[in-house]
Amino acid sequence: MTRGNRPAFDVEFALIRILGNSLPPRHAKDEMLQHLKFTLAHEPELEGCNKIWILNRIADRRTEELCANLIEKAGYRIVRLPFDIDEYARRFHDLSGVPIQLLSEKSLNDPASFTASTYALEWMYRHKNLYAVGVNTARNVALALGRQHAQWTLPWDGACFVTPQAWDGIRQLSRQDSAALHLVVPLARVSDPQSLLSGTFKPARLTEPQLGFRHDSEVTFDEQLRYGNRNKAELLVRLGISGPWNNWHPAAWDRPQPVPCAERGRFVQGGWVARLPAGCESGIENDEPLRWRSRFQGVALLCRQLDTRILIKHNKKGRLLCYNEAALRNVDHATVQQLSALADIELARPAPSVLDKSHCAPSANRQDYFSVAPYFHHDQSMHREQSTSAVHYLDGVRNAYAIAGTTQSGEHDRHALDRMIQGVCTTTLAGVLAPNPHYLARAALLVRTWFIDPASRMNPHMRFAQCIPNAAAAGRPWGIVEFRNLWPVLDAMTLLRRAGALSAQEFASLQHWFGEFLDDVTRHATALEDNNIAIWSDLLTASIAAFLGRHQQAATILADVPLRMSTQLLPFAVPHRELQRSRPLHYSLFLAQGLACLAWLGRSLGMDLWRYQATQHRSVALLIRFLALNRELFSDYAAEAVQFDYRIASLIQRVPADAAGFSALQSCRDETSTLPVDHFPQQPSSALADSLYRESDFGMVPFFFRFGPD
Repeated sequence: MTRGNRPAFDVEFALIRILGNSLPPRHAKDEMLQHLKFTLAHEPELEGCNKIWILNRIADRRTEELCANLIEKAGYRIVRLPFDIDEYARRFHDLSGVPIQLLSEKSLNDPASFTASTYALEWMYRHKNLYAVGVNTARNVALALGRQHAQWTLPWDGACFVTPQAWDGIRQLSRQDSAALHLVVPLARVSDPQSLLSGTFKPARLTEPQLGFRHDSEVTFDEQLRYGNRNKAELLVRLGISGPWNNWHPAAWDRPQPVPCAERGRFVQGGWVARLPAGCESGIENDEPLRWRSRFQGVALLCRQLDTRILIKHNKKGRLLCYNEAALRNVDHATVQQLSALADIELARPAPSVLDKSHCAPSANRQDYFSVAPYFHHDQSMHREQSTSAVHYLDGVRNAYAIAGTTQSGEHDRHALDRMIQGVCTTTLAGVLAPNPHYLARAALLVRTWFIDPASRMNPHMRFAQCIPNAAAAGRPWGIVEFRNLWPVLDAMTLLRRAGALSAQEFASLQHWFGEFLDDVTRHATALEDNNIAIWSDLLTASIAAFLGRHQQAATILADVPLRMSTQLLPFAVPHRELQRSRPLHYSLFLAQGLACLAWLGRSLGMDLWRYQATQHRSVALLIRFLALNRELFSDYAAEAVQFDYRIASLIQRVPADAAGFSALQSCRDETSTLPVDHFPQQPSSALADSLYRESDFGMVPFFFRFGPD
């Protein structure tokens, strides 16, 4: 129906308020719910107005249901925009494009760079912000809904409260100019909501406006603008509405928004609407810069909570983190025979322990793990007359103490650690798949010897890993790489518990050991290293945290892995830090192997890091492609060409087809697919690894594809 040339509307106004997630510290924890209760209890019916509420991706289902029940009980309509945790999980942290000096955690919290670091914080969470908050998406839903049945649509924030006096002013404003397509209604921030009920309230200060849209207005909000990122101000500028927002600019790395608008200037401005008080600290509420930054801190806190929820959903108690559960149930006979042969060799060996070394850590405690930094060398010729030798550093050149099988390697624990891991993985898998109780008993013995038995167990710390000879009596954070192979051992212990080879009490002891070890690694701040060390630290700490059920810690580590792309890789996935080292291809591959392992671990725990791609062609797959295409240009390629080809081929063949950048890798995959998988007779076939491992080793499990030392 129409009245003359004008559409017939059900009502004059559609007041559609949007309820979303509360974002402390910008809001109080339950601020949105408290505002809703106050509004439903005290806001009067508004003449000529249809009230509607949008529940906008409220992450807490209990809160969403409580809001829905309150609104339905009050007799108002609800529109739900549901929150989907799986859809959220497809968004990643991303700092690509930000100047490298702003990428460290220290810089992001540096008061001296408040503005730049705040922009960087917002940029980091932009993809997740767009989904988890999605304020402009909800506003456009409100516009589409209101335009169907009302002359004017008011897509306003959930904290807006309309008094009778304010409503009279808004109605008068809408009739002020027949050519106006937009209403510009300033906010009146109140500190005491009870003051709105007196009937005599007058706003003392008006701030940024809410907008009203006539039915024939065609503008919408830009859905690519995040909460706090000029999401409403951009439209104010396009419409020609004056205010401080005209001087707001995006970060240098953010895209500027176009400002032309056919409806520019067609607005009337006046009246007011109350904004119920924020529940944040007064110091934030009364300080514009802090209020601005607190928005992004609130988004960050929400995203951290949602990331933890993803881990909880996927990290069920007793699940496997490295091995492929389905493949373990469908292993062929040849694979079982191969594993059994390896297990038989292991049965004839003595059980390794930290007591095997001939030298002791500086602590004088033989149960403290002790190893020497591999690239530091004694130079007796420099000080022949002195009783102690000088020590110098040669990057990429290993000393005799760090080479397995040398006489000197027996002086420390690295070789025994590798033997233990190889033995546990081999005998556990053989024992489960054969099945063979003797193999399981052997695996349990190895685990007890290294982790449980008070007389022989390793003390749960890495304080003396990679000590520098004749230097400080402590190890270095880089020693974390010596423990990176513990990832599959966690699954081996889970399998042993399932098979009854380890008791519940023993398994609890193992969890206690790994908890103390993880705490020690965290204290060493290994994740702050700026090269491949940080990647392997992420893999080890995330897997141990998941094994222990420390979901929040595991989620934080895995969610931040994409940030490594910004610091580790230049455009086109160039691993610039590793290229500066003495063996650039070796260390670039070491980095790629760690990232690939992390991608598989993330995928198994609901954070599909294979799908992440930063700007300017940076992803795990594209890093591997860069190495494959340029391998002959690396200075260390010629010395070990066949071994390097094998390592690269193994990586390429195991990148999943849905990984970001896979299509660009396809030509390399085809080129290397003919490489014999049994090129090195001492290594089991790749089919064995493919059937048992999510990450197909990449050097992680010594008895599969041992690519050489780190």
